[in-house]
Amino acid sequence: MSCKSHWIKLLLIVTIGLGWLQHSTAQDIVFSQYQRAPLLLNPAFAGVSEYPLISINYRNQWPQFDKAYITYATSYSQYAPSLRSGFGIQLLSDQQADGLLKFNSIGLYYSYTLEFYNDYRLKIGLSGTFGQTQLQWDRLVFGDAIDPIYGADGSLVSTEIRPLNLNNGYFDVSTGFLFYNNKWFVGLGLFHLNNPAIGYSLNSQLTDGLPLRFSLQAGYEITLVENKRGFDSFIQPLLLLTNQAGFYQINGGIACQFDRLTGGAFFRHTANNPDAAILMMGYKLDIIELSYSYDITVSGIGPSGGSHEIGLVFDLSSLYPPKSKLNDCLKLFR
Repeated sequence: MSCKSHWIKLLLIVTIGLGWLQHSTAQDIVFSQYQRAPLLLNPAFAGVSEYPLISINYRNQWPQFDKAYITYATSYSQYAPSLRSGFGIQLLSDQQADGLLKFNSIGLYYSYTLEFYNDYRLKIGLSGTFGQTQLQWDRLVFGDAIDPIYGADGSLVSTEIRPLNLNNGYFDVSTGFLFYNNKWFVGLGLFHLNNPAIGYSLNSQLTDGLPLRFSLQAGYEITLVENKRGFDSFIQPLLLLTNQAGFYQINGGIACQFDRLTGGAFFRHTANNPDAAILMMGYKLDIIELSYSYDITVSGIGPSGGSHEIGLVFDLSSLYPPKSKLNDCLKLFR
């Protein structure tokens, strides 16, 4: 490892460590392929398929920073027409700075569907998540332990005080709404309604809670070819807007499906600067879809290696006849 890359990694670790110890206001993970992780987007997406729907996600962000952000997610959801209800479970593991800071959680999801005339539907979702944060304190490097000439060689000892508990558990409550028909959808997710405390402040009374996150989603389907096998050809403009702790993110672009081939191009912009251009492609078998996306970093962060994502979706609905009339524009989410 070169001296320059060593200091980049060091500064990354210090920044993450100090930020979490002081304020604990980092942003939630938002996948570039958010259609492959719909429960993290909006609890109302629980049950968009009448048969088991299993999603597996992997994200490696900025690989040139040596495992800066690695995220794994797995979810299961299914709709029960007789109950007009959707059920889901979400597992998430997020590792920052080569595992220096870890988030692990399991969430339970429920949605209820109200049906109106002309295929209009409103889904109301609710989720409860049990989570844990883990901090490897002994790997942190603080500013007062860095010699201006020799660097962090161990000759200086930091005056920062070790927290009493490095493993924090919490319970999180979220809700969401999804209004849609066979052509368009609009959704709103509201996460961390109870503002759970997840930080490491030495004074527990001062520990900041996880800030509320708003997630607004919208899309419109332009059908090109309808296929009785279930592999339609269509184009769908999509828009995602998120806001958490004053941090804004806008992700807009076009997703498409041509028979079994899927793809898309998006652009993500934060509140102050452009962030990344996103290219995605995938292929569908009878019950499996494999997709890959790459984030081309356009911000001023410098050489980062972009971000890689792999999505794997198992949808068993194509193996069985439909349980009820289902005419919507949510194909990309199952």
